[in-house]
Amino acid sequence: MVTKLQKLYMTLLAGAVSSEVTFSAAQTKTSQYYFYNQLGMIDEVVREDGSSLFYDYFSRNDSNPCNRDKLQYVYDKDTLIREFVSYNSFGYPTEVVEYNAYYYGYRVVTNLGYGTSGNNFGKLTSESTSVYDSSDVLVAGPFTVTYSYDSMGRRQTVQYPDDTYYA
Repeated sequence: MVTKLQKLYMTLLAGAVSSEVTFSAAQTKTSQYYFYNQLGMIDEVVREDGSSLFYDYFSRNDSNPCNRDKLQYVYDKDTLIREFVSYNSFGYPTEVVEYNAYYYGYRVVTNLGYGTSGNNFGKLTSESTSVYDSSDVLVAGPFTVTYSYDSMGRRQTVQYPDDTYYA
């Protein structure tokens, strides 16, 4: 199913779109520019300060069919910021690596789990985060947060690594 926004992206075919946001407190206007590839996926975001974020996608021929045409990398001109390692059959990411902490010699890996039946079907049910140093040695974690849902599909409980439990 193609959304209105996707139709706009496809119509522009690698053109630029300006997005302006006004904040009522200071009445400040900020602009970002979005550039899209021929498939209507974001290639680049140019921020107000002139810096850019770039986006790369898995190949349409990727060996894992769940990854095909999905976001793989987000980076700026110098640094890889985020890597989406894999996706599930619902199209949701199952492993994400954050490289922002890499400036300090660390990378953060988050594995995401989704429900496969009942009230949890297709919903985020767990996030497990681990921190590795530059030698790929585990230095913290895994820290796991779990979620459960009621019969209407609304989040019912959240349990944090320290066994703090919210209902």
